[in-house]
Amino acid sequence: MLNRILEAVGVSKGTPKQTTRKSNGSQPSPRKATPARTERKRSILQKREEIPAHESVLTGDGGSIVISEELKKHYVVLLESRETQKIIIVCSSDIEPQGIDNNYLYIKNLCKEEGYKIFKKVYAVPGVIGIIYEQGAEKTKAQKKEDKDSMQGKVFDLLGLALEKGASDVHIEVRNNSAFIRFRINSKLTHISDLAIKEAEQLAGLIYRVIAKEKDVTFNPREQQSAIIDQEVKGTQVRVRLNTMPAYPGGFDMVMRVLRMGSSTGNVAIEDLGYSEEQIRNIKKMVAKPTGVIIVAGVTGSGKSTTNSVLLKERIQGEMTPTGCGIKVITVEDPPEYEIAHTTQVPVNSNKALPNGLSPFAAAMKAALRCDPDILMVGEVRDAQSADLLVHTVQSGHQVFTTLHAQSAFSIVPRLAGIDVPHSVLGSTDFISGLIYQTLVPIPCNHCSISYDEMKANHDPSKDELFERLENLIARFKKHDIVFRNKAGCSECSKGIVGMTVVAETIVPTEEMVMLFGQGKTNEALFRYREDGGEFVVDHGIQKVLDGLVCPMDAEHRLGPLISTKEVLEKVGIRSTNREIKEPDQQTNEILGSEDEIKSPSEFRSPDLGGSTRGGSVHTLSEKINGQSD
Repeated sequence: MLNRILEAVGVSKGTPKQTTRKSNGSQPSPRKATPARTERKRSILQKREEIPAHESVLTGDGGSIVISEELKKHYVVLLESRETQKIIIVCSSDIEPQGIDNNYLYIKNLCKEEGYKIFKKVYAVPGVIGIIYEQGAEKTKAQKKEDKDSMQGKVFDLLGLALEKGASDVHIEVRNNSAFIRFRINSKLTHISDLAIKEAEQLAGLIYRVIAKEKDVTFNPREQQSAIIDQEVKGTQVRVRLNTMPAYPGGFDMVMRVLRMGSSTGNVAIEDLGYSEEQIRNIKKMVAKPTGVIIVAGVTGSGKSTTNSVLLKERIQGEMTPTGCGIKVITVEDPPEYEIAHTTQVPVNSNKALPNGLSPFAAAMKAALRCDPDILMVGEVRDAQSADLLVHTVQSGHQVFTTLHAQSAFSIVPRLAGIDVPHSVLGSTDFISGLIYQTLVPIPCNHCSISYDEMKANHDPSKDELFERLENLIARFKKHDIVFRNKAGCSECSKGIVGMTVVAETIVPTEEMVMLFGQGKTNEALFRYREDGGEFVVDHGIQKVLDGLVCPMDAEHRLGPLISTKEVLEKVGIRSTNREIKEPDQQTNEILGSEDEIKSPSEFRSPDLGGSTRGGSVHTLSEKINGQSD
């Protein structure tokens, strides 16, 4: 270290320090050139042709090393080779430090922080440093265009891969020490690739700043932002709903919901979605009603839009004449997810604020009502404004299809009340035509799924609560074809999954139910439905497990413990003793909760009902769903 310091100030090892004496009026003796100073003078770059070969100017505009304009007059950093990460720091020959060159050491430290380890120091006249920056600016401009085109290509390749793999969402996740991309395929997040942090930041920034529309002016990963992308990718028109959020302690997530525009449900019928025969009969009753609202509820990614488009398509087919469709159908969606023939599909940007104070959905619904529709499909009832217009639309004699975020069919009713739909409306026999709740559960691969007996042989049923519940179901229903998904998968599937199937509950309200809805007594309506033999989503899931159509583990992941609602009611001592409407007793309220928190029977809490009872309570459907990243 001492030797380098001595060399920097022009003193060779072993050379005594030269001193000068001042005499009266005399000047100090000139300092003699040392071998180090002589060598430095010889290596000064004087011409353009002497500039070292390099790939980029790191201290130029857009470079990774940022220094002040004042320092740029005297220093420039060149990247000699990306492969070796070797850099050259060019210093002005005008710099004559009388000791350690702190500016040089500062710049060198910046380079080390960027990961560079091999350094070379040369000197140049100031004019040559200016030439280097000029050349670098021209090269950087061309390089930026090349990099931008390359990065855009990566974005389109990424979206193309998502389409190819059938992904519904693309996640770009950046953290302090890592970055990676994941796809949601068949409701499961799958790791696709790791990225360098800088590359991930550049990719996300380009997606937001260059490709996305309907956005803020700048991309700020420290804030929640949203945007839309409309783009043709590999011959398919896609619309991407993009959302970002910061991640503690450093980093961000960018999530893109990929919607295939221009696609349709084709020849898909309601029978193809996975509903039971009884549920299909219920749905056809709902659709046959000329007025009223049919509401499909579920969590994000549960197939609500697919079901609605299939129902609407079948409704339109019933109105076809030799000259075309005999009814006017308008859809209001954010954005339209399927192309539906014989309809007017209105796209809505729900992120755009309107000057009149209306929400974008409400404004689009209001406009649609002026266009003489027979049927209106609303992508989602989101707020009091759109709920008020929904009520007006139904009461004026229209049929409406819509969706709602809720965790059971019966919980739709208090959710509507929560966005200011009056109980007098909920109690009208002409308002609700049908309530549907659905979720999606993976379909196990026939080629690699594991039989129940094989799985059981590797477990102790007495110590495994799932097998205890399955044994109870087998004893109750007397037969089964239970299989388990092979998570390792095979050449015919992805992680043992070949698709998704609907597990649902469908309710056509009776006059008695509607009366109870109007009185705010949804609990009593739920019990009456159960006493009349009505089935809930967990019952449908159990039947699919017993038929070998879904894996028990996947079913419980979505639905909670596999306990039939009939068994639940028997365990808590509830019987159909008479038809008189009674207020629920204390034990019933503990099971169902208050009117403000309606639970489906798959959510009943009791330490005696089996299931996973950590902390004395069953892991419920709502807990399971809320724990997902949908």
